[in-house]
Amino acid sequence: MLSKLMIATLLIGGTTVAMADKDYDRRVDEGRREGAWRTLATRNVDGAERRFIQVGKPAGAFRVLRLQATRGVPLVSRVEIEFGNGQRQVVDINQKLDRSNQVATIDLNGNDRYIENVIVTTMRGSYGELMVSAE
Repeated sequence: MLSKLMIATLLIGGTTVAMADKDYDRRVDEGRREGAWRTLATRNVDGAERRFIQVGKPAGAFRVLRLQATRGVPLVSRVEIEFGNGQRQVVDINQKLDRSNQVATIDLNGNDRYIENVIVTTMRGSYGELMVSAE
């Protein structure tokens, strides 16, 4: 009797794992739909520094970039976006991201653009964590 119970448990457990994997794949695909924000990177910030985020063409083309404070108070002075065609877009943010102002949004020049790199420059006094995502 015990062996039948163990076999039944393994079969049910195996089915649950297979179903969980299928649901995970569906969520990943839904994240690629138009209008969905995709996280490009999350970086700790501590003082005045430049953080390089490599994106690349496989990540897809984007219209908007978003910087969001997920912890602490990042002080963002500038964001440089390097596109796949060699062009650059430089945006002076000069903004404190905190609970009252968590998000800075940047419209990318042109139509859907492939991003090679994002360079975020923070100011002295910055601390916490910054999430960079795109749509």
